[in-house]
Amino acid sequence: MNKKTISIIAIIILCVLLGIFLVSQKSASQNNYELSITNYESEKKGSISSNLQGFGKNISKKAEESKNYPISPISGIASKNGSRRPVAVMLAADEEVRPLSGIGQADLVVEMPVIKNGINRFMAVFITEDPNEIGSVRSARHDFIPLARGMNAIYAHWGGSHFALDKLNAHIMDNVDALVNPFGAYYRKPGIKAPDNGFTSITRLINASNKLGYKITNSRIVKNIISDDDWNPEAGGWAYDGKNIEVEYPGKFKVEWQFNQDNKLYYRLRGGRPEIDKNTGKQVSARVVALIAVKSRHLEGQYNDVDIEGSGALKIYQDGFMVEGKWLKDKNNQDSPMRFIDKNGYDIQLLAGQRWWEIYDEF
Repeated sequence: MNKKTISIIAIIILCVLLGIFLVSQKSASQNNYELSITNYESEKKGSISSNLQGFGKNISKKAEESKNYPISPISGIASKNGSRRPVAVMLAADEEVRPLSGIGQADLVVEMPVIKNGINRFMAVFITEDPNEIGSVRSARHDFIPLARGMNAIYAHWGGSHFALDKLNAHIMDNVDALVNPFGAYYRKPGIKAPDNGFTSITRLINASNKLGYKITNSRIVKNIISDDDWNPEAGGWAYDGKNIEVEYPGKFKVEWQFNQDNKLYYRLRGGRPEIDKNTGKQVSARVVALIAVKSRHLEGQYNDVDIEGSGALKIYQDGFMVEGKWLKDKNNQDSPMRFIDKNGYDIQLLAGQRWWEIYDEF
């Protein structure tokens, strides 16, 4: 065998050995890659599982915490603000200011005529939610004062009739007046004509109330609120109605509450148009709607005098049911709460949810 042949054989052997080496390295690399992928997937699954367990714990924790939230004595809704004192804000019902900001976020809204056979006004009472904007804010009227006092509310208003201001200036209740505007509680929005441009927020009102030395926590006991599970409408004298509610305020102030069979809520229309909350863009709804019949008389100019203390006829609607009774408020104690009494003399039990009181003139 000559030298040339030996060289060729040696080269072939080296090539074979090199090929074997490269294949073994590729196999090892592939095994390591697959092992790496397996470990990654395992770690990923472990991480996701851990995260999901943590997420579940967070949900459980929040649900558990919500059970311990204090309950609003106005609406019966449990929330972190449940023990906060109510703030009652006067709002315009004029057509020009629609949609109102915050009207759908109140625990309770009281609607009442302020001119006989004329315009209405709202008092929105807040505990549960903290709207960033509330308005258009309007003047105090003396007929709303006993209602606000009966709720132990801080009364927020933009000036007022002299009948109302005479009482408020005598310090009969805690109030925050925009004409004084303590600690920047109110502001005027540019681009809107006065008097429609007056606004506030819960944060501003609570801040001003704190600095004015008002008590912010509420000591009122929650009464006459019943759970969904415990409510027996037939036993309480409720009759299934399932119909829309009409409140015959004059002209464009006429109100209709349309009952939704699916969620058992009533949706508000005013003057034939849906009542929208500007903050949320949603139609205003309520779970409980009370129709409160009163007598009123003209005082002077644009001022009414409404008999909101004493007693009168009452209808309450909730979850599609209706019950009749009477309302009571002690004439000798303005701090007394408004009570709703059934035909047997017992306090009517209400479900938790947002409420509206429609106070109308009994002709």
